[in-house]
Amino acid sequence: MFATLFFPETMFRERVTIPVTSILASAVLLVTVASQVGDVGYTVVVEEMFYIFFILCLMTILAGYKHEKLRDAGRKRAAIILDHAARVIYAGTALAVIVVLYRRYAV
Repeated sequence: MFATLFFPETMFRERVTIPVTSILASAVLLVTVASQVGDVGYTVVVEEMFYIFFILCLMTILAGYKHEKLRDAGRKRAAIILDHAARVIYAGTALAVIVVLYRRYAV
């Protein structure tokens, strides 16, 4: 997912298709995990992780779409800034989730 933020502007279709495919595959995995595991405490954490991943996928889709719109409008500099901001937000969110989970569940 994160790698799609580094795809060149000529790969617009892949920048959108890969996150959509990831959302669909993750939704199937979430339903499978939720149906096989009973009501135990760690399933809440697993579900939270899936939802965070869904949000990151959506952000990646929107960043790719907005990049294309900005580029078509002749605002290439704004499109590049958007790409850099999306990368920072994605990486920052992933690191924040790791830190929160570590602080919450570390022994």
